[in-house]
Amino acid sequence: MDKLTGLFELQSFMTRFDDEVKRAARFHRPLGLLLVAWARQQEFQEYSQWTARGSGMLRQLANVLKKNMRDIDVAARVDGEMLAALLPETNLAGTQIVAERFCRDAASHEFIGESYENVVLLSVCAGYVAFPEHSDDAHELLFMARQGLELARQAGFNIATEGQKDPTAP
Repeated sequence: MDKLTGLFELQSFMTRFDDEVKRAARFHRPLGLLLVAWARQQEFQEYSQWTARGSGMLRQLANVLKKNMRDIDVAARVDGEMLAALLPETNLAGTQIVAERFCRDAASHEFIGESYENVVLLSVCAGYVAFPEHSDDAHELLFMARQGLELARQAGFNIATEGQKDPTAP
């Protein structure tokens, strides 16, 4: 477990993710993946200065993510300030709903800075994909969700964007 956020770490998450993709394929069930991060890394760095404030804000972001999840879902800190949610039994439309709800909730969340009097509104973005629509491989799904996250960052703030298949892939 990640000590800062209380979420799974990347290695544990990827093991679980691989298992869930295999289970979804075996039983022909849907599986959603959501990646979330600050919309503007610079904005987060300005507020956090890589101090306890930034750690606290990331912990608060993890709590917003967990609030939007069910008991069967799995959340992880996958890369610095990037968080992931694995959504078993959730199709693409359901994953989109979770992603959009997360962005809406995070946009209205008052992140507490150095003190309770110092609250900050920060922008987030999300990229999402689903099995089997995008891929049947966990690493490809993660890559496509990252692409969706980057597309969301380019499109604006507090936006969830579907990751895209590589048009050159078979």
